[in-house]
Amino acid sequence: MVVITWPDISHMSISKLEIVNVLRKMEQQVKWPQKMKTSGSNKNPNRWCDFHSDHSHKTEDCVALRIDVNELLRKGHLKEFLSHKAKNL
Repeated sequence: MVVITWPDISHMSISKLEIVNVLRKMEQQVKWPQKMKTSGSNKNPNRWCDFHSDHSHKTEDCVALRIDVNELLRKGHLKEFLSHKAKNL
């Protein structure tokens, strides 16, 4: 299995699950993805994506989450959740 790491959001000071919880509070500013179109037989109960609310992959591996977080950062949101090191770049 190939795990895509782009775009990188490792510079955030909170976990990806915590990021999803912050995004839930932002409501309309977030482009919430549709559920994955994976058939029931291909869904793995050990994989859960909080961003998609689906068993298609893990939150940690979610490309859509990384893309949305980077877009929100570009628009000036979520800056308070950047790591100390990232704030000083």
